[in-house]
Amino acid sequence: MRKLMIVPSVGCCDLFHIEEQVKLINEKSDFLHMDIKDGVYVPSYGIGPDYLDYLNKHIKNLKPMDAHLMVKHPQQYLETFAKAGAAYITPHTDCIEDGAQLGKSIVILGGGTIGLMVLQACKSLGATDITVVDIMQNRLDLALKLGVNLIDTAPGYNFGNSEKILGKALEGMNREDVVIITKCGVTWDQEMKGDLFNKVNGIQLYKNLNSASIKREIEESLKRMGTDYDDVYMTHWQSIEGSEYYVPIQKTMEVLNDLKAQGKIKAIGAANVDIKQIEEYLKWGELDIVQAKYSILDRGIEDEIIPCCRENGVTIQAYSPLEMGLLSGTMPRDYKPVGAQIPKKWFQPENMQKAMDVMDRWKPLCEKYNCTIANLALAWILAQGDFINLLSGSTTVDQIAENVKSAELELEASDVAMMREMVEAIDKD
Repeated sequence: MRKLMIVPSVGCCDLFHIEEQVKLINEKSDFLHMDIKDGVYVPSYGIGPDYLDYLNKHIKNLKPMDAHLMVKHPQQYLETFAKAGAAYITPHTDCIEDGAQLGKSIVILGGGTIGLMVLQACKSLGATDITVVDIMQNRLDLALKLGVNLIDTAPGYNFGNSEKILGKALEGMNREDVVIITKCGVTWDQEMKGDLFNKVNGIQLYKNLNSASIKREIEESLKRMGTDYDDVYMTHWQSIEGSEYYVPIQKTMEVLNDLKAQGKIKAIGAANVDIKQIEEYLKWGELDIVQAKYSILDRGIEDEIIPCCRENGVTIQAYSPLEMGLLSGTMPRDYKPVGAQIPKKWFQPENMQKAMDVMDRWKPLCEKYNCTIANLALAWILAQGDFINLLSGSTTVDQIAENVKSAELELEASDVAMMREMVEAIDKD
């Protein structure tokens, strides 16, 4: 027999005597329903996070609080109410205004409070291809349990530890419910030396796509992840023509096609490729996905790569869409580039100022769409077509929330064209 639970709404209390009344109903209830209203999604107003925080701190043995978010853009408030003491957060998924639709692919950067709630909202709105990227196992565990169906990783991410974390998260899961992307071509195996790549923590990495190395890499990846097959196997970095370690793409595809025939991989992808390399991959087999650098400032893939991928049904995952943070709109005019930014085109002093001038001209659009500069830059990429996905880095939950908001924006075609015209103008200067 199911237990009958009593869940009174605190929104019905007299707010002048809320502490006294909550103490009374707290004794007789199983948990407390907190009606959060913003006066926009619903015409009336309700209590906010300050009330939850007060009750959580001043009432002993307080029952779990359910924050019912009857507000626009609920993903912006998830972290706030979680910190205020809400044990449950219930948003209205229709408030996420067209961010997820049937057939759309969604990338959620971070599996924290915001990321996982947005995941649930996207599922409710019909999105079927959802990727959550995270390096923390507890977040990844929960993301998988909530229905994440695509995980992107690579052996080169912390020397295989990323794959090991994924393997632990997969324990107890139905493997067929999860789509995994991992990669080959970057190795620290001293027996499989290739072209020098970079050093991490004093350990030399190599670019190597010969058959023996790929075969070894896939077996080690499958072992670390605790699975007998990988859904998408992607070449991480390409061989250098003229190098003693150069491997023709035909040879790489031969081993990838063989792995596919064996059932060890289901599909093939390639990262950091030019048009010649993409055409070569397509010549020797099926290519399902390409990872490429793409931003409104760096549109180099538009001339050849995008038309080729669109024509051949190849999905593009765009990385560095905020141009190493420049398009975040948060850098001051006197910003001094650091590290990898220093040699880049758009971090040269004159170019950086031109880019900032353009972003200043975008501010009316920010007001129009109630968004940030970063939102506009990301939404512009999504407006280029359903065949493009976004990979945008985040270091805080606030950044995750901002990035997710970009998927909700539906830019008018005229605004998309105007933004393009502005950046094309500074390219010609």
